[in-house]
Amino acid sequence: MDDEVKVFVTYKEQKRRYMLDMLDMQIRTNRGVLVPLTSVATIETGYVPSSMHRHNGRRVVQISASIDRDHIGSGEAFRMIKATIAPELTSLYPDLTIRGAGELEEMGEIKGA
Repeated sequence: MDDEVKVFVTYKEQKRRYMLDMLDMQIRTNRGVLVPLTSVATIETGYVPSSMHRHNGRRVVQISASIDRDHIGSGEAFRMIKATIAPELTSLYPDLTIRGAGELEEMGEIKGA
């Protein structure tokens, strides 16, 4: 059977603190029999943000960093990100838009004045 069903399970923190606890979890089948979760599911881990932000209906993820201005400026750091990291990300996520904000926006406004 090639059907795939995504299931999200929310447990209290003490029950999900360790992966072993999740791997030992038992679930009840539609026949009422308890079976190990691992016998009926493929478990994948990943990061899920605690909240989702949107701008004009699109999901927004904000990434920030502190830079050492003795070594690189914010504009140069952003250009490096656009040249090295952005192409791979946009190939994986074609609808992805990467743009500078904060200080980079302010610099753009100053240059445009």
